[in-house]
Amino acid sequence: MSTLLLFPPVADPAHPPLGIASLAGYLTERGRQVTLVDLNIRAYNELLTGQYLDRCARFMRKSLEVFESKPSLSPEYRARYRETAENLLSGGYLIARVDEARVQMRNRATYATRQSYARAAGILRRALQFVSAAHYPAQWTPGGFSMNHDCTSTAGVLDAIRDRRQNLFLPFFERVVPELLAPEHRVIGISLNYYGQLIPAITLASVVRKLSPQSSVVIGGGLICFFEGRWEVLGAFGNYIDGWIPFEGEQPLFALLEALDCGGDLSEVKGLVRFESGKTLYRPAGDPLPADDFPVPNYDGLHLAEYLIPEPVLPVLSSRGCYWGRCAFCSHARLYRDQFRRLGAEAVIHVVSRLHEKYSASCFYFVDEAIPPATASGFAQAVISSCLPFRWFG
Repeated sequence: MSTLLLFPPVADPAHPPLGIASLAGYLTERGRQVTLVDLNIRAYNELLTGQYLDRCARFMRKSLEVFESKPSLSPEYRARYRETAENLLSGGYLIARVDEARVQMRNRATYATRQSYARAAGILRRALQFVSAAHYPAQWTPGGFSMNHDCTSTAGVLDAIRDRRQNLFLPFFERVVPELLAPEHRVIGISLNYYGQLIPAITLASVVRKLSPQSSVVIGGGLICFFEGRWEVLGAFGNYIDGWIPFEGEQPLFALLEALDCGGDLSEVKGLVRFESGKTLYRPAGDPLPADDFPVPNYDGLHLAEYLIPEPVLPVLSSRGCYWGRCAFCSHARLYRDQFRRLGAEAVIHVVSRLHEKYSASCFYFVDEAIPPATASGFAQAVISSCLPFRWFG
């Protein structure tokens, strides 16, 4: 039995996702087969192309003809008409340059001056606006995706995943997902971390369910824990999703796979939210993963050359939770159930050294909620004293 882990749009196109890589590291260390697919970067590379923008332009020109054939337009259609007409003015320019702009974002020379970087990045930002205009009033931005359907409303999300005009990811998923599925994929996991991913993630689940009804579809990720105390809200998506994993996912996902292997009772799986006959079934997760068991991220299967950056930038975690943990306004530590754990500087060096050897990566992005000063200082000193070729930020 194999597990397929999918990362949906929309997120930063400059680096691969850490969440599914951490799950893959944990599962493969325990003998599990895992396949990773980053549909976020695939969307950037297949929808921000001259070919797709030309398709959008043809659709917008037809829409413009319809608008201009009418004696008058309602306020809603006037706004759509204006957005369509204004974007078509730059259509030829963007169609001719968007493919080269993606190439330039992977070229180190582009970053030599502010002007060259701004030119390439600006074309891609305008291309996002152009694609959005073809699906008005949808908005695809580097930071997320929105429609006029409310992503904080269950009914709004259900309407959004069926809206073929606005939801530009629906036909994209219908085209690419069939080639990803295989009979051995007993469990298909989808990572959901931000509200900007919510509509794409549920859309993806609906497509997967239609194409692979025999698979167990599970959604996990940082956003899920914020439904604690109101899990029933998630039950509305039961036609597409078999279970939800809030909080850290390594142990619950492994336990789920073990239970499916032996035909065990899924209600015994700790950390898994399920629904049966309208009833919420949830056994709280056990103790969180100790620092000694933090997996080395496994990015196998993710094509690092596809990201919009000149060299691989790999996300890592030196800690989980926040060492400070006193800010009343902060919700980040909730994912880790307010239990702070950290690796020592030597262990962090070990992790990034393994990633460097395996993926030829020298640049690392620490995505800790707050990097412990002792860890940062110790890591920096080790890099200097051992003349390691690492660059890092957080």
